[in-house]
Amino acid sequence: MHKITIVGLGPGELDDLTIGALHTLQAAQHIVLRTNRHPCVEPLLPMLAPGCRVQSCDDLYEQHAEFSDVYAAIVARVVAAAGGDEVVYAVPGHPWVGEATTPLLLAQAQEQGAQVTVFGGMSFVTPAFAAAGA
Repeated sequence: MHKITIVGLGPGELDDLTIGALHTLQAAQHIVLRTNRHPCVEPLLPMLAPGCRVQSCDDLYEQHAEFSDVYAAIVARVVAAAGGDEVVYAVPGHPWVGEATTPLLLAQAQEQGAQVTVFGGMSFVTPAFAAAGA
């Protein structure tokens, strides 16, 4: 059975990753990043397993004019990556907070018979509340 693990990268720095997300990323052999334009990606890369394949979806933002098309292309890329292997899909923030690809990916994975696990992360909301004193 194909397996997809979705992990949240948190709102910014590497220290914002949960331990579960970090361990999942370090054990992965194939990671698809929704974007490599996230502050924790660069310091994370040397911590990954030797031979880990890392793909970014940044090119898809440039290829499509509408976000709905970008999200559909991202989901297709992740599902295709899981077709031959286990894949970790890493998103900024928390996978369930403002992340449009998570429900789309879950629906597509279910149709394909893939198993999906979601590891949360700190969302961008937490530091915003802290900055506002809430």
